[in-house]
Amino acid sequence: MNIENTQKKTAELKEKFESLSGSLCITDPAGTLLYANAGIERRTGFDVPEVIGKKPSELWGGYMPRTFYDHLWNTIQEKKDPF
Repeated sequence: MNIENTQKKTAELKEKFESLSGSLCITDPAGTLLYANAGIERRTGFDVPEVIGKKPSELWGGYMPRTFYDHLWNTIQEKKDPF
């Protein structure tokens, strides 16, 4: 795939992410936020530029039961699936 095609696909994906009614964030393997859509602002009250480069646990972590976090990390780290 050439760079022009990649840029077009990236723009299309970003547009779809932005149009979601729910919140979406993407992190690197260490859990640092790389991307967040506007749903994050509505759900958490944090502006998108505020959250980029931080870990979700620093911003809104600790509010769910331990079983939620166990399931989340098992899904991401062990199964290698999105959560």
